Amino acid sequence: MNIPFSVCPEPVEGSSVSLPTALKKDSPSTSSGRTGFVWALVFLFTAGLLTTPAAADTLIDNVKGTTATPFGQVVHFSALLIGDDGKVLRTYAEGEKIDAQPKYRVDGKGRVMLPGGINANEDATSLIKMGLVSLAKKNALTGPLPKVGPRDRDAALAEIQEGLLAKGITTVADMGTSIEDWLTFRRAGDEGRLRIRIVSYADGIAPMIAIGGGKPTPWLYNDHLRMSGVLINGRLPASKSPLVLKNDEARLRNEMSRAAMDGFQVAIATEGQSRMSYEHVSAAVAEIQPTYHSGAKQWRILEQEKNIQYFMQPSEEKLIMMEAERLSAEDRVGALTPGMQADFQLSRFISFGKAGEADIYAFETWVGGVKVYERPAAPSPSQTRLP
Repeated sequence: MNIPFSVCPEPVEGSSVSLPTALKKDSPSTSSGRTGFVWALVFLFTAGLLTTPAAADTLIDNVKGTTATPFGQVVHFSALLIGDDGKVLRTYAEGEKIDAQPKYRVDGKGRVMLPGGINANEDATSLIKMGLVSLAKKNALTGPLPKVGPRDRDAALAEIQEGLLAKGITTVADMGTSIEDWLTFRRAGDEGRLRIRIVSYADGIAPMIAIGGGKPTPWLYNDHLRMSGVLINGRLPASKSPLVLKNDEARLRNEMSRAAMDGFQVAIATEGQSRMSYEHVSAAVAEIQPTYHSGAKQWRILEQEKNIQYFMQPSEEKLIMMEAERLSAEDRVGALTPGMQADFQLSRFISFGKAGEADIYAFETWVGGVKVYERPAAPSPSQTRLP
């Protein structure tokens, strides 16, 4: 899926415009003079508030909106009302009278509005690693990635966030979160730089225990970060001797059991198209699942998800809801229905590619009722410089 700075939402006539509460509380007092002014600008820039005020009863109209409901229905609408908590208040159908009196109004310019994209990450990849690879390519670096420090990780997270938001993706699973990765996410959250929502799967049992302390973490930073799962290696060992395979089966069952006992969702990475590897993991799930009386969402066999084939290609809005369900986050994201986080993308049109993947040309991405990305405008011919 594809997606961008914008003008501030225009205040509704007769309403007063004030600085967001967060800015009033955190910015330096005016008596601090020039230094306070500079820091206020820094805060505004990093929080994205120079272009979009914090959500406060915002109406976005003139859109071609569509969303799935928890009951599997597809609903179309022409306007979306967002509360000052960043959650959806309601939608308005085409031609329906808008009785709300919002503080801000945004013209959707007739664009398509879809719920924010969700990537449940069946490829079992780490966000920080993807960000580092992207930065290396941008800087024409070759060879293995060097040892990186906290600043490198911060830069990698910023890089991957920009790329995901440009595609309209607002929620993503981080598969194989190390303690260093988790600290990177926490720094970004503490400093107001965490623009996407991350559902974290620990890189094995040790980080799971160290970070979660025996249970999944709560949602942090207004539902922007949570560790609720663990990634377990389900690949077969190199040696196929009966003793080695038996020991590995015991290891796999012990790790799955410990994670399930602590209430974590278990994601198991299998070995490509290996039927033996898949059966190896499936047998372990079938044996352990009854012990914990858990539903199917407790266990994710990633290769199985990656290769799932649909008899009929679900609509994009239904796919988004299905991805939210895989992350056990369907009570917060995945639909633009009352009470859900107002995460969405504004695009021009949608087409499906060869593999059935949606190709979305989006202009804006919003998270929690705040615009966090806008596609830069293409330069006009007069602005284009010849080499």
